[in-house]
Amino acid sequence: MQRYTISGFTIPQVTILAGVLMATLGLGFYGFTDYLTALFPTLFGIILMMAGAVSVSRPELNALAMHFAVLASLVAAILGLATALFGTWTTTTS
Repeated sequence: MQRYTISGFTIPQVTILAGVLMATLGLGFYGFTDYLTALFPTLFGIILMMAGAVSVSRPELNALAMHFAVLASLVAAILGLATALFGTWTTTTS
């Protein structure tokens, strides 16, 4: 099966990289603010890393894993946008 690439990385590898970045972002914000809600990006990052790892290790589950990653990404984006547009910002960091 041919895999699409972005800058030499396959899509599952890009998914794992995005998950690592989100997890690092969440842990960093939690370290600076001590707000438990700052760990939400970490949760979605772990989900993305798991989906990417499943896709790499079990190529027959590639479609399922990548659809799960897209679903998690959409939920994270919708929650983030909804909070930014309609939520209240309680800290100066956010």
